[in-house]
Amino acid sequence: MSVWKDSPAARAGLQQRDVLKAVDGEPVETFTAQHVSSMLHAKEGTETKLAVERDAVLSTIAVKTRILLCAHNQSHPESRRPN
Repeated sequence: MSVWKDSPAARAGLQQRDVLKAVDGEPVETFTAQHVSSMLHAKEGTETKLAVERDAVLSTIAVKTRILLCAHNQSHPESRRPN
């Protein structure tokens, strides 16, 4: 998983080596990357629960969305690159 510097995911403690398993209880294994991305870029202030696997341990992390100036938000000309 890519974790952007100063993003809600980074602030929640997600790391590059984490494997995303589910978003709000929905397994992501059969979803396209675009579909998962749209699930993660919800309305600002929305709490999303992510099931992630790190070092063979599954945990759930709550992330509250906010607007990022990145490629996912085409209305902003500035962008940031992932860590």
